[in-house]
Amino acid sequence: MITRMLKYLFICNIIYCSVLVAQTSRDEVIQITSPTDGEILLENQIIVTFEVATFFQVDEQQCDYCDGYLKVFLDQDSIGVITSANQTSYTISGLSAGTHFLEIEAVQPYGESFDPMVNDTVSFIYGNVEGCPPELLTVFGGNEENILSWTEPTGGSGCGDFVVTGLPFSDTGTNVGMGDEWPVSGTQGDDVAYTFNVSQTVTITVDMCSELTDYDCKLEIFTNDDDCLNPVSTSYYDDDGPFGSCPESPAPYTPSLLENVTLSPGQYYIVVDGFSGATGNYEINITTSGRNDYSLIENTIKTEWPLEEVKM
Repeated sequence: MITRMLKYLFICNIIYCSVLVAQTSRDEVIQITSPTDGEILLENQIIVTFEVATFFQVDEQQCDYCDGYLKVFLDQDSIGVITSANQTSYTISGLSAGTHFLEIEAVQPYGESFDPMVNDTVSFIYGNVEGCPPELLTVFGGNEENILSWTEPTGGSGCGDFVVTGLPFSDTGTNVGMGDEWPVSGTQGDDVAYTFNVSQTVTITVDMCSELTDYDCKLEIFTNDDDCLNPVSTSYYDDDGPFGSCPESPAPYTPSLLENVTLSPGQYYIVVDGFSGATGNYEINITTSGRNDYSLIENTIKTEWPLEEVKM
């Protein structure tokens, strides 16, 4: 008789607890306290901490006198179980850099989910995540203020060696040993490609004139496919700039110059090459020219540039 009463009470207790769990919000049954949603973690081993409601009795799997146990999931993959009421933390190690989705679910003794499901979830980031640099970053002087203006990143480095991070842009380098990867018009050789991501139509000048440019250079602008297998010239090409226009350069011929280059939105590659395989050092300067959709005219950026602004 006593055995039957205990069995009856146990069945009622299970039914009662199941209904109670089902009617209670998930945050009242189980709550992940660390990491928090959106948190950035720098260690690839983390200690997950959590709280379980006192009315939910955690014990071994397939237990007879408990409410169930906890399952731990990472990125929707089961990575472990928690079967002790005294355990309030769980260690995860070997994380890969990026965003991860953590879930702890309270389940019935034989592993079935409650209906509705009883769980808590958080998303966190592991690793020193760096944002993409802004594009077309420009600083304008105003009346007792400086204005920073930029566009959102659009394409990454693509097939290029370097990225044009803003306008005006300047860089020094060499094409020595860079490899011949672009079919620059006429004779050509080792080249360096600058990825230029354009989000709004812009007109630019690309100028190699500098005391640092010491060889017979060439310029040409290309597009390419995602696999970098189909370079197509935009027909913007120059071998020598106007004769005598750059006396400061020690190069044998006037360094290359591209003016009034108008580019619509897309990803382009500004390629620095050498005539007949020439190699050497260079300085490249990329600036806006003429009147652009970007309207680089005094301080009209406030009304004419559809870009984000930050005043300093």
